[in-house]
Amino acid sequence: FSPHLGTIRIAWIFEPCVQVGGDIFNFYYPNEKQISFYMLDACGHGVSAALIAAAASQFLHNPFETDISRPDVVLNRLDRVFPFERFESFFTISYVNIDYTKGRLTYSNAGHPPPILLHANGGLEILDYRGPIIGLGNGKPFGQDEKRLEPGDKIILYTDGILDHINW
Repeated sequence: FSPHLGTIRIAWIFEPCVQVGGDIFNFYYPNEKQISFYMLDACGHGVSAALIAAAASQFLHNPFETDISRPDVVLNRLDRVFPFERFESFFTISYVNIDYTKGRLTYSNAGHPPPILLHANGGLEILDYRGPIIGLGNGKPFGQDEKRLEPGDKIILYTDGILDHINW
């Protein structure tokens, strides 16, 4: 499934190393001009990590919880709702919003490997604006950064499994 949004195309590959785990991604449309997507990795493996990832994903798909088009707002809200003391776990996340009518990408990372912006001209940019993992509750608010997109640019999100995998 690869939906088309005018000039935007979405594609993915998801190959978990085990049947149940804490990696999850998704995308949704906050409004008719934007698409938001995220890659999330809950600490650990198995059912407990999968439950944390599913709970966070469910939270992200509830438009009444927060302004899902603003990465800084989303990450700050997640950090308040998923404290380590409550869940005895934490997770990392990259959260991206694209306003495809303006060609504007807004993003933030919480301890997650940074997204890559592959420019149509062949240039590569690491989107490394980041804060700590979700669950620390260190009181320092998450911020966000913004980039201009040009036709043909690509955004790549991934989890640490890509970085940890040896001998592909």
